[in-house]
This record gives sequence, C-alpha cells and structure tokens, in this order.
Amino acid sequence: MPDKMLVVILAGKNDTDRAKQGLVFAKTVTRMKLLSDVRVLFFGRGVELLDPQGEHYSEVRDMLSEFRNLKGEVSACISNVHKYGLDEKLEKELVVAEEAAYLITDSVKNGYQVVSF
Repeated sequence: MPDKMLVVILAGKNDTDRAKQGLVFAKTVTRMKLLSDVRVLFFGRGVELLDPQGEHYSEVRDMLSEFRNLKGEVSACISNVHKYGLDEKLEKELVVAEEAAYLITDSVKNGYQVVSF
C-alpha cells in the first residue's frame, strides 16, 4: 500500500475554502504521521493563492509555515508562477518554484498517491 502522498492544490482565489482544506489535510496527515511523506504542489489557479498581496494570503501563509515546520515540502508550478506574475513575490523560504510535470511524474514513479483540492 502506498505510504506517500502528493496533494495538488488546484483551487484558486475563487474557491479558497477548498484550497485551504487541502492544506489542512496535508498538515494533519503529516502531523499525525499517517504517511511517511506528504508533498504539496500549487498548480494552475492554485498558484494565485501564493500572491502576498492576495486577500487570503496571510491565512495561507500561516498554514504553509506550519506545514514547513513539520518538514513538509511545498512547491508551485514554475510556469504558473510566471503566468500570474509571482516570480519576484513568491516567498522562497516557504515555496519552491519548479517544473510541475517533473514533480508529478517523479512522485507517481516513486509511489506517491495524488489527491487534488
């Protein structure tokens, strides 16, 4: 049975409750050590939530900080970071911008289950 999970945040600023639920889920699974590894990827419109000037950013930032304190890995699709103009705004100590195609395929090859919010 797979013991690793990639949580993909697709919901953007028009569905912040869904996105935040994904972050809560990732944080809870990690804190409770229900799986050996949990990664989070912001993809598509989900990347919008990483804009420090966004309406919900402070709450998202707090969740990301808590997840990172649990040694969770957080990434954002680099193409979407460019698309939404967040290249210089992304808090690199919380989120790594990287190629989503690589992260997703690498995760699948290495036995990660993929869930999306």
